[in-house]
Amino acid sequence: MRGDDESKEPQAAELERLRAENEELRGRAGEPGGHFWASFLATVLLSLFCVVAVAAGFASWLHYTALDTPRFVEAVAPLVRDEAVARALSEEAVERLFAQFHLAEQIEKQIGRLPEPFKSQAATGSAGARGLAVTVATDVLKSNAFQSAWRAILTASHTEAVKGLRSSGAVRLDEQGKVILDITDLLTGIKNRLASIGITFLRDRKIPGDLGQVVLYQNSQLGVVKTAVNALDDLFLILPICAVVLLTLGALVAHDTRRAMTGASVGLIALVVLLYAGIEITRGHFTGRLVSASTRGAATAISNHLLQTFYAVLIGLLVLGALTALAAALSGPYRWAEKLHGIVSLSGIRRRMNPGLPAGEPLLRQFAWPLRITGLATALLLFWYLPWASAAVVLIVCAAYLLLLLAVEFLR
Repeated sequence: MRGDDESKEPQAAELERLRAENEELRGRAGEPGGHFWASFLATVLLSLFCVVAVAAGFASWLHYTALDTPRFVEAVAPLVRDEAVARALSEEAVERLFAQFHLAEQIEKQIGRLPEPFKSQAATGSAGARGLAVTVATDVLKSNAFQSAWRAILTASHTEAVKGLRSSGAVRLDEQGKVILDITDLLTGIKNRLASIGITFLRDRKIPGDLGQVVLYQNSQLGVVKTAVNALDDLFLILPICAVVLLTLGALVAHDTRRAMTGASVGLIALVVLLYAGIEITRGHFTGRLVSASTRGAATAISNHLLQTFYAVLIGLLVLGALTALAAALSGPYRWAEKLHGIVSLSGIRRRMNPGLPAGEPLLRQFAWPLRITGLATALLLFWYLPWASAAVVLIVCAAYLLLLLAVEFLR
């Protein structure tokens, strides 16, 4: 009997603590205003977090794919070896070659000089030559020699283009859409050469900064591109930080952190699914308008290749949202959650092993949600700032976040 009484004491103390917490929560819920404004503000902040999180993923993908030369080359260069892309490019190249040099007519003329029984094969011979040319062109595109030359061309052209967009090269683009060639060094060299052959008054003269700016071309639409690139450079750095700040503020303001994070997780999942569906519908619409089957296949292959890193980021956001929602459910005031927590938590294991042990305060009860939110923010920042998203990166980051959630649940 004495042992039964001792085993009931910690259970009674735990039950009393839970009742006190329940009464405190009920009292707070009954306060004037019902925490309406806190809940409203938390909803707004966490809704903005969902939008900014997805936008940060897009800005990160675009920054690393479009404006980073090594990764741009790594993404684009292998495309010419894709069967669908190589076939479409080969057919286009052969079509232009045949049209430029009238090869079909030349072949037919040559066959027309043959004896009468062979003249009927003129059209077949032309088609065969065209098919052979397509095969040869496809082999050329897939060759190592062409691949090396292709990478060199992409690297040089992309490097100069990015320098121009960022106004750091000899040819640059300004916000008004002017393509400007800077010949200041050339003018300086000419001035110095003239000074060295006797025109000494030029020695101490300086070339004005605007004298060497030659406008090669102007188009207002190019100015829009320049503005977009500048904005992307800023957004790539700012959006992830804004998302983390919104997440933290929303969690701090919320009256019920568990419900707030559940809603944020569900909202993030829904937004990711809608964005993926929108991309696929838009892509299907544009590729469906292409007349040639080979061109459609090439367009699909190219878009699949370029979007795979962005889709990796979306999958990562989806998994993080699902794990956070699961963690919120496990921390909730549900009977199954309390029962499961009693089985897997350190405090529950201690109570089972030592029934007479007094019920103490769990190790991380007060810091459980701050730790979960910190882990989520860290995982998100890794997805946004890691240079190259992939299935392995998604797996490693999500696994690390899951281990954190399990550790928090074990110590809570």
